[in-house]
Amino acid sequence: RTATWCPNCGTWGWDMAKGVEALRNENAILIRAHYSGILESKVANDITENFDAIYQPEFFINEERQNVGSSTWSAQLPVFDEIIDENAKQEANVSFTIISTFEDNKISTEISVDVMKALDGEYFLAAYLIEDSIEANQASLSSTAIHNSVLRASFTEDSFGEMIIDGSAELGFKAELN
Repeated sequence: RTATWCPNCGTWGWDMAKGVEALRNENAILIRAHYSGILESKVANDITENFDAIYQPEFFINEERQNVGSSTWSAQLPVFDEIIDENAKQEANVSFTIISTFEDNKISTEISVDVMKALDGEYFLAAYLIEDSIEANQASLSSTAIHNSVLRASFTEDSFGEMIIDGSAELGFKAELN
């Protein structure tokens, strides 16, 4: 959770995010959710509110708030890497295929999901536009800071996507989002 006007987001928060990028851990996707400021988006607001985020910068792995601060961020980088790797070892509940196209200034995406073990609960499927190389102000940095991994929009009307399972789904259940 970040904001362009936030001084801490442009100092230790920026350094932490760049450090997570530098991990180059293929098991993680870094998303910067600007809940306020010039890079604010509805989906970023909705997601950070869902995480009960109250400060900035705040760091989450999945929906779990991580203990990161101005004096602890550098020590947290290897911890993040370890948590990400441990999460990646968990048995997958679903497999998915994503096909994205960009034509005539329009991005289209098709996603198919296959359930790999029986599931119970409510499950939603969403696709998001995450943009790199946005030149914009960042407090404590400059008016031309380059922002990466910025959560810009949801490809569905609802920020959390479309419900694909409400109750239970057996092995082999399939869902699609176009």
